[in-house]
Amino acid sequence: MIKIKVKNSGVVKLQMFRDKDGDGDLFIAEATRNIPFKIKRVFFINNPKIKNSVRGNHAHKKYNQVIFCASGSFFLNLDDGRTKQRIFMDDPSIGIILGPKLWHSMT
Repeated sequence: MIKIKVKNSGVVKLQMFRDKDGDGDLFIAEATRNIPFKIKRVFFINNPKIKNSVRGNHAHKKYNQVIFCASGSFFLNLDDGRTKQRIFMDDPSIGIILGPKLWHSMT
């Protein structure tokens, strides 16, 4: 399990059911159960054309969000103003909570 060093962050573990028949694994995310807040919006990045692109590069003043890697992999770079952390994201069942005032970018 990933150990979080930065403030205003945490780890989420989704329930997963491994498929035995080749139909695909099932992941379940429920607001206030695995996700520790009400879900208001979902967005994702798909099919980047530039291999070394940078996404994010901002912090939110008051919002919480959770970031997952649904497919492939990327580095999640976090900075709380005192501590920086770089996390390799490649497991779709593990999410990182991005709390208020936590600078983040994905590479």
